[in-house]
Amino acid sequence: MQASAPQKKIKEMTAAERPAPDREPSARISMRAVSALEIASVFASVIIISWAIVPLQPWRRWAFGARYDAQASDDPDDVSPPPIAALGFLVGGYDAAGVGEAWEVVLPERIVERIATTTEGGGAAWRGQSDVITRIVRGSDLELLERLADAHQLQRELHSLTPLLDACTYRIPFDSMNLQDGIDFAVLCIRTTIDVQRLTLGPVATLPEFSWPGVGGPVEIATVTAPAGFAWVQRTKVQGERPAGLAEGQGQ
Repeated sequence: MQASAPQKKIKEMTAAERPAPDREPSARISMRAVSALEIASVFASVIIISWAIVPLQPWRRWAFGARYDAQASDDPDDVSPPPIAALGFLVGGYDAAGVGEAWEVVLPERIVERIATTTEGGGAAWRGQSDVITRIVRGSDLELLERLADAHQLQRELHSLTPLLDACTYRIPFDSMNLQDGIDFAVLCIRTTIDVQRLTLGPVATLPEFSWPGVGGPVEIATVTAPAGFAWVQRTKVQGERPAGLAEGQGQ
Protein backbone atom coordinates (compact mmCIF):
# COMPACT_ATOMS: atom_id res chain seq x y z
CA MET A 1 0.00 0.00 0.00
CA GLN A 2 1.37 3.40 -0.95
CA ALA A 3 0.63 6.80 0.52
CA SER A 4 -0.93 9.28 -1.87
CA ALA A 5 0.76 12.40 -0.54
CA PRO A 6 3.05 14.22 -3.01
CA GLN A 7 6.72 13.36 -3.00
CA LYS A 8 8.87 15.68 -0.95
CA LYS A 9 12.55 16.15 -1.65
CA ILE A 10 15.12 15.75 1.10
CA LYS A 11 17.36 18.75 1.48
CA GLU A 12 20.53 18.99 3.52
CA MET A 13 21.10 22.11 5.60
CA THR A 14 24.43 23.60 6.55
CA ALA A 15 25.34 23.96 10.20
CA ALA A 16 24.73 27.72 9.99
CA GLU A 17 21.24 27.23 8.60
CA ARG A 18 20.11 24.70 11.18
CA PRO A 19 18.09 26.11 14.08
CA ALA A 20 19.33 25.37 17.56
CA PRO A 21 17.80 22.21 19.08
CA ASP A 22 15.42 22.44 22.01
CA ARG A 23 17.16 21.81 25.31
CA GLU A 24 14.18 20.33 27.09
CA PRO A 25 11.90 18.50 24.63
CA SER A 26 8.54 17.67 26.15
CA ALA A 27 6.94 14.24 26.48
CA ARG A 28 4.42 15.44 23.91
CA ILE A 29 7.12 15.66 21.26
CA SER A 30 8.51 12.25 22.23
CA MET A 31 5.15 10.52 21.87
CA ARG A 32 4.10 11.86 18.52
CA ALA A 33 7.15 10.50 16.75
CA VAL A 34 6.94 7.17 18.54
CA SER A 35 3.29 6.55 17.71
CA ALA A 36 4.18 6.28 14.04
CA LEU A 37 7.36 4.30 14.70
CA GLU A 38 5.92 1.66 17.03
CA ILE A 39 3.36 0.32 14.58
CA ALA A 40 5.87 0.49 11.76
CA SER A 41 8.25 -1.70 13.78
CA VAL A 42 6.01 -4.74 13.28
CA PHE A 43 4.21 -4.16 10.00
CA ALA A 44 7.18 -2.87 8.08
CA SER A 45 9.62 -5.09 10.03
CA VAL A 46 12.34 -2.50 9.50
CA ILE A 47 13.24 0.47 11.68
CA ILE A 48 15.89 2.96 10.62
CA ILE A 49 16.69 6.16 12.48
CA SER A 50 15.94 9.11 10.23
CA TRP A 51 19.18 10.94 10.85
CA ALA A 52 21.00 7.90 9.45
CA ILE A 53 19.21 8.03 6.12
CA VAL A 54 18.13 11.61 5.46
CA PRO A 55 21.63 13.07 5.00
CA LEU A 56 22.74 10.38 2.57
CA GLN A 57 23.73 11.31 -0.95
CA PRO A 58 21.29 10.08 -3.65
CA TRP A 59 23.53 7.28 -4.88
CA ARG A 60 23.83 5.94 -1.33
CA ARG A 61 20.19 6.59 -0.49
CA TRP A 62 19.09 4.33 -3.32
CA ALA A 63 21.37 1.41 -2.55
CA PHE A 64 18.28 -0.71 -1.87
CA GLY A 65 16.77 0.47 -5.16
CA ALA A 66 19.82 -0.63 -7.12
CA ARG A 67 19.77 -4.03 -5.45
CA TYR A 68 16.06 -4.42 -6.13
CA ASP A 69 16.54 -3.50 -9.79
CA ALA A 70 19.34 -6.03 -10.11
CA GLN A 71 17.18 -8.75 -8.55
CA ALA A 72 14.16 -7.88 -10.73
CA SER A 73 16.25 -7.95 -13.88
CA ASP A 74 17.33 -11.51 -13.05
CA ASP A 75 13.67 -12.58 -12.86
CA PRO A 76 11.49 -10.40 -15.14
CA ASP A 77 8.35 -12.29 -14.11
CA ASP A 78 8.83 -11.38 -10.43
CA VAL A 79 7.29 -7.92 -10.58
CA SER A 80 4.88 -6.42 -8.05
CA PRO A 81 1.69 -5.24 -9.80
CA PRO A 82 0.84 -1.58 -9.26
CA PRO A 83 -0.02 -0.05 -6.88
CA ILE A 84 1.60 -2.62 -4.57
CA ALA A 85 5.06 -1.64 -3.34
CA ALA A 86 7.72 -4.35 -3.52
CA LEU A 87 9.71 -2.92 -0.60
CA GLY A 88 9.05 -0.11 1.84
CA PHE A 89 10.50 1.53 4.92
CA LEU A 90 8.92 3.70 7.60
CA VAL A 91 11.62 5.93 9.06
CA GLY A 92 11.19 7.91 12.28
CA GLY A 93 13.42 10.18 14.32
CA TYR A 94 14.32 13.79 15.16
CA ASP A 95 16.02 16.49 13.14
CA ALA A 96 18.65 18.92 14.43
CA ALA A 97 15.92 21.29 15.64
CA GLY A 98 14.33 18.61 17.84
CA VAL A 99 11.32 18.11 15.54
CA GLY A 100 10.06 14.54 15.28
CA GLU A 101 9.51 13.33 11.72
CA ALA A 102 8.22 10.17 10.03
CA TRP A 103 9.13 9.39 6.41
CA GLU A 104 8.17 6.65 3.98
CA VAL A 105 10.50 5.14 1.38
CA VAL A 106 8.92 3.01 -1.38
CA LEU A 107 10.60 0.79 -3.97
CA PRO A 108 10.81 0.28 -6.89
CA GLU A 109 9.20 3.72 -7.42
CA ARG A 110 11.93 5.41 -5.33
CA ILE A 111 9.42 7.55 -3.48
CA VAL A 112 10.61 9.45 -0.41
CA GLU A 113 7.95 11.48 1.37
CA ARG A 114 7.34 12.89 4.79
CA ILE A 115 4.13 11.54 6.29
CA ALA A 116 4.04 13.17 9.75
CA THR A 117 5.84 15.66 12.00
CA THR A 118 5.40 16.69 15.62
CA THR A 119 4.83 20.29 14.55
CA GLU A 120 1.82 19.16 12.49
CA GLY A 121 0.16 17.23 15.30
CA GLY A 122 1.90 13.88 14.89
CA GLY A 123 0.01 10.71 14.02
CA ALA A 124 0.34 6.99 13.41
CA ALA A 125 1.25 5.03 10.28
CA TRP A 126 0.75 1.38 9.41
CA ARG A 127 1.39 -0.68 6.33
CA GLY A 128 0.92 -4.28 5.26
CA GLN A 129 -2.22 -6.10 6.45
CA SER A 130 -3.96 -3.05 7.83
CA ASP A 131 -7.66 -3.93 7.46
CA VAL A 132 -8.15 -4.61 11.18
CA ILE A 133 -6.57 -1.32 12.24
CA THR A 134 -8.51 0.55 9.56
CA ARG A 135 -11.77 -0.89 10.85
CA ILE A 136 -10.90 0.16 14.39
CA VAL A 137 -9.68 3.67 13.63
CA ARG A 138 -11.70 4.56 10.52
CA GLY A 139 -14.82 2.54 11.34
CA SER A 140 -14.81 0.42 8.17
CA ASP A 141 -12.57 -1.49 5.78
CA LEU A 142 -12.25 1.24 3.16
CA GLU A 143 -10.19 -0.85 0.74
CA LEU A 144 -12.74 -3.67 0.80
CA LEU A 145 -15.58 -1.20 0.29
CA GLU A 146 -13.85 0.21 -2.77
CA ARG A 147 -13.36 -3.25 -4.26
CA LEU A 148 -17.02 -4.15 -3.64
CA ALA A 149 -18.19 -0.86 -5.11
CA ASP A 150 -16.13 -1.50 -8.25
CA ALA A 151 -17.45 -5.05 -8.56
CA HIS A 152 -21.10 -3.96 -8.27
CA GLN A 153 -20.82 -0.61 -10.12
CA LEU A 154 -21.63 1.32 -6.96
CA GLN A 155 -18.74 3.78 -7.07
CA ARG A 156 -21.06 6.80 -7.14
CA GLU A 157 -23.04 5.58 -4.15
CA LEU A 158 -19.87 4.88 -2.18
CA HIS A 159 -18.51 8.31 -3.05
CA SER A 160 -21.70 9.91 -1.73
CA LEU A 161 -21.22 8.10 1.58
CA THR A 162 -17.61 9.23 2.01
CA PRO A 163 -18.47 12.10 4.41
CA LEU A 164 -20.46 9.71 6.60
CA LEU A 165 -17.67 7.13 6.59
CA ASP A 166 -15.12 9.81 7.49
CA ALA A 167 -17.34 10.88 10.38
CA CYS A 168 -16.98 7.37 11.86
CA THR A 169 -13.22 7.86 12.35
CA TYR A 170 -12.08 7.87 15.97
CA ARG A 171 -10.59 11.11 17.23
CA ILE A 172 -7.17 10.19 18.61
CA PRO A 173 -5.34 12.95 20.56
CA PHE A 174 -1.84 12.25 19.30
CA ASP A 175 -0.79 15.83 20.08
CA SER A 176 -1.44 15.34 23.81
CA MET A 177 -0.41 11.71 24.30
CA ASN A 178 2.59 10.92 26.46
CA LEU A 179 5.18 8.28 25.63
CA GLN A 180 3.39 5.44 27.42
CA ASP A 181 0.12 6.29 25.66
CA GLY A 182 1.89 5.96 22.32
CA ILE A 183 3.25 2.54 23.25
CA ASP A 184 -0.17 1.41 24.48
CA PHE A 185 -1.83 2.56 21.25
CA ALA A 186 0.71 0.66 19.16
CA VAL A 187 0.26 -2.51 21.22
CA LEU A 188 -3.52 -2.19 20.91
CA CYS A 189 -3.33 -2.09 17.11
CA ILE A 190 -0.79 -4.89 16.82
CA ARG A 191 -2.32 -7.26 19.36
CA THR A 192 -5.86 -6.74 18.04
CA THR A 193 -4.69 -7.50 14.49
CA ILE A 194 -2.99 -10.70 15.66
CA ASP A 195 -6.05 -11.92 17.57
CA VAL A 196 -8.60 -11.03 14.88
CA GLN A 197 -6.56 -12.82 12.23
CA ARG A 198 -6.13 -15.81 14.51
CA LEU A 199 -9.83 -16.17 15.31
CA THR A 200 -11.49 -15.25 12.00
CA LEU A 201 -11.43 -16.46 8.39
CA GLY A 202 -11.76 -13.06 6.75
CA PRO A 203 -14.78 -11.00 5.66
CA VAL A 204 -17.96 -12.55 4.25
CA ALA A 205 -17.39 -10.66 1.00
CA THR A 206 -14.37 -12.86 0.18
CA LEU A 207 -16.25 -16.18 0.39
CA PRO A 208 -15.45 -18.95 -0.48
CA GLU A 209 -11.83 -17.88 0.04
CA PHE A 210 -10.44 -17.38 3.53
CA SER A 211 -7.53 -15.35 4.81
CA TRP A 212 -4.34 -16.65 6.37
CA PRO A 213 -2.88 -14.86 9.41
CA GLY A 214 0.01 -12.69 8.30
CA VAL A 215 0.71 -10.88 11.58
CA GLY A 216 1.81 -12.80 14.66
CA GLY A 217 4.57 -14.00 16.88
CA PRO A 218 6.36 -11.91 19.49
CA VAL A 219 5.72 -8.16 19.32
CA GLU A 220 8.79 -5.94 19.27
CA ILE A 221 8.51 -2.33 20.42
CA ALA A 222 11.05 0.49 20.38
CA THR A 223 10.95 4.21 21.11
CA VAL A 224 12.79 7.15 19.60
CA THR A 225 13.03 10.25 21.78
CA ALA A 226 15.02 13.43 21.38
CA PRO A 227 17.00 13.01 24.64
CA ALA A 228 17.64 9.25 24.51
CA GLY A 229 17.50 8.36 20.82
CA PHE A 230 16.60 4.77 19.95
CA ALA A 231 15.72 2.39 22.80
CA TRP A 232 14.11 -1.02 22.93
CA VAL A 233 11.02 -1.36 25.12
CA GLN A 234 10.18 -4.97 24.25
CA ARG A 235 12.39 -7.24 22.17
CA THR A 236 12.38 -10.90 21.20
CA LYS A 237 15.03 -13.02 22.88
CA VAL A 238 16.50 -16.14 21.36
CA GLN A 239 15.64 -19.31 23.22
CA GLY A 240 16.17 -23.01 23.11
CA GLU A 241 13.63 -25.79 22.91
CA ARG A 242 10.09 -24.90 23.99
CA PRO A 243 7.67 -27.31 25.66
CA ALA A 244 5.46 -29.19 23.21
CA GLY A 245 2.29 -27.27 22.36
CA LEU A 246 3.66 -23.87 23.35
CA ALA A 247 2.85 -21.39 20.62
CA GLU A 248 5.39 -18.90 19.31
CA GLY A 249 5.44 -15.81 21.49
CA GLN A 250 3.49 -17.52 24.31
CA GLY A 251 4.96 -17.11 27.76
CA GLN A 252 6.08 -20.15 29.68
